[in-house]
Amino acid sequence: MKDLRNVLACIGAFVLATLHIQGKTMLVLLLFSFLFAHFICGYTYTWKNFKSALKEHWVSILLVFGIPFITLFIALYPFTLRPSGIEIWRDGFFYYFLVGCVEELMCRGLLLEAFLRWSKRPFFAIVLSSLLYGLFHIPSIFGQVPILVLMRIFWSIGFGLYMGSLYVETKNILFVALVHAIADWATILFLFSNQNSYPAWAGAIILLVYLFLGFSSIVPFLEEKA
Repeated sequence: MKDLRNVLACIGAFVLATLHIQGKTMLVLLLFSFLFAHFICGYTYTWKNFKSALKEHWVSILLVFGIPFITLFIALYPFTLRPSGIEIWRDGFFYYFLVGCVEELMCRGLLLEAFLRWSKRPFFAIVLSSLLYGLFHIPSIFGQVPILVLMRIFWSIGFGLYMGSLYVETKNILFVALVHAIADWATILFLFSNQNSYPAWAGAIILLVYLFLGFSSIVPFLEEKA
């Protein structure tokens, strides 16, 4: 019953946090997520095995950053804006690095962890948390072309499957937060462009990458017993 309570509490906390992400209160959300996980749910996380996890998953990390970066580079070229170094590092930290840390602590450290303790089935927990992760991204993509909205929902689900599998395998929240931040840095190219979106073909490529990584990462959990 306690685990079910934590599931509902984590979903509620994540929804509330998602509503405030647009307010750029990233540091507050990061602190809130950690305190909620530790003192309300009683969750603890390990910082161990970071190097071994990085060594084992470096290929997928390269794919999750490299292909979207190259795709967006081609889609957004030529670059007409010249942001200052301060703007690059400021936006890079708050909008890319910190957002990844907050989302991982909320989505994997809170939501997925709650599902894992409640269901005791990693496959079910990863899939369910990833579906919610994809749906929770809908408010942030309103106003875009419908096909891009649909793509972003599904690529969020695929990305959630990938990150969830990494978390279950490593139990290292620092590692998955870093991977998420690295993946988000592919979109820093928007700082150099006056475009605020990308063509459908670029979205399709990124979608395929995330779905491939997501499904290939979760397959081993199909045969895993609770």
